[in-house]
Amino acid sequence: MTDGKPIISDRELIMEFEAHVLWLRTDGRQGWRANLQGERLVGKNLMHCNLIKADLTRADFSYSDLSNGVFREADLTGADLTMAYLDYSDFTQAKLPISIRSCASFRHAQFTADALPWLVLHPSWSEMRGTVQIIDG
Repeated sequence: MTDGKPIISDRELIMEFEAHVLWLRTDGRQGWRANLQGERLVGKNLMHCNLIKADLTRADFSYSDLSNGVFREADLTGADLTMAYLDYSDFTQAKLPISIRSCASFRHAQFTADALPWLVLHPSWSEMRGTVQIIDG
């Protein structure tokens, strides 16, 4: 992430999302795969976003709401999820940051079984046991 980089505008974000959904619907024949690599999305409301297979490496999602989002097979390597809300989101087969210990909440989110090691490190894991769905995958 680039500290001096401005936060991406809502207009740019909508354009990226629309092209990405078209890319998914047409199996890559139209639109393009969302590339938000290194973008600052601080404090954005991204509820219900569809970012299947998106490149989100090193993106800054701090203080954003990603609830009910679909991030299957997305690459979030190095992403900053500090105080982000991940409730009810689907991260099945996603490449995740090493830790989401500083996220605000991930109740009822879905993760692939290999994500379990970092989930156990979450400070409130004991109170969340049973509310996170781990999918073998």
